[in-house]
Amino acid sequence: METDTDLTPRGIVEFNEVFAEISAYDFSITVAEDRYGYQCTVVRNLQKSRVWGKVTICKEPLRGSFFGKCTCGVDTRDAVPCEHMAAVVVSSRIPQLTRENIMPYWWRTDQWRLQYPDDVTAISNVSIESIQENATPDSNVKYCPSWSAANKAGRPKKNARHLSVLEKAGVTKATKIHKPICVFCQICHKSSHVANHCWELEKNADERPDGWKSVLPDLEDAWDTLSNDRDDNTASEEHNVGTAD
Repeated sequence: METDTDLTPRGIVEFNEVFAEISAYDFSITVAEDRYGYQCTVVRNLQKSRVWGKVTICKEPLRGSFFGKCTCGVDTRDAVPCEHMAAVVVSSRIPQLTRENIMPYWWRTDQWRLQYPDDVTAISNVSIESIQENATPDSNVKYCPSWSAANKAGRPKKNARHLSVLEKAGVTKATKIHKPICVFCQICHKSSHVANHCWELEKNADERPDGWKSVLPDLEDAWDTLSNDRDDNTASEEHNVGTAD
């Protein structure tokens, strides 16, 4: 491998796998030419399912390679020519294509030479301490806050609640105003306490303030008055009914 067009060792392995057992007689190929390239429809003849692929090849090479695209997706998945692209090459339907220049440029030694030039010396004695001492920090380059990144992969820790975006950003939530609970005492009919804490009960006698007076007699008088008024109204209604008869 002395020339710039030679393949790398891994490229030779991929080259042999691509063109192994590829014969133009096993495929039906239709080539259509347009302004920018070639549109080739390739169908394998020996399969009942008639698996096919549409190959697109540009007229101008990219870094010496005519590596194109195919609808089968092998070129995108494996980064090598698929069997449809290889069949177009071995059929010689496109004169400028060869088995070597259909391989992607990243399988060539000239690409390696561009990545690792001979006249460049890499500095390998760099440490974080030397960078901090000799370099000037750029204030425009900063780390993004942790809450702006995606969640960590894997199972979350037990008993750990997932924080919201506002919590991660340090924004406090607004205090929720609780609605007051309405209380009512069924003994003295006041709304300042519940029946269990009512001073009318003997068990709460030691909590009664000085000058406290029970309101139960007043309640009884009020109930008696209300009951008498109700009886008078009932009798009046019965009297009116009897008079009407």
